[in-house]
Amino acid sequence: MTEDSIDPTAGMEVLKKPGDNVEAGEPLLICFCSDETRLKTGCEMALSAYKISDESPAPEPLIYALDPAQ
Repeated sequence: MTEDSIDPTAGMEVLKKPGDNVEAGEPLLICFCSDETRLKTGCEMALSAYKISDESPAPEPLIYALDPAQ
C-alpha cells in the first residue's frame, strides 16, 4: 500500500458557492500549488464540479438525518 503525501503549498479558496450570482469572467475559485502540472489538474477537477445556469439551484436540506440514539 502506498501513502499519499500532503503538499502544504496546495489548496483552494472557493469564491462562489451554489446559488451565488456570477458575472462573465468572474473567478469561481483560486487554486494554489507549487507544482504547475498538479495545479492545472486540480483546478480542472474543481471547476468541473461547477454548473453555470440561469436557474437557481434547489435548496439543500440543513439536516439530512437525526440520530435515533439521541
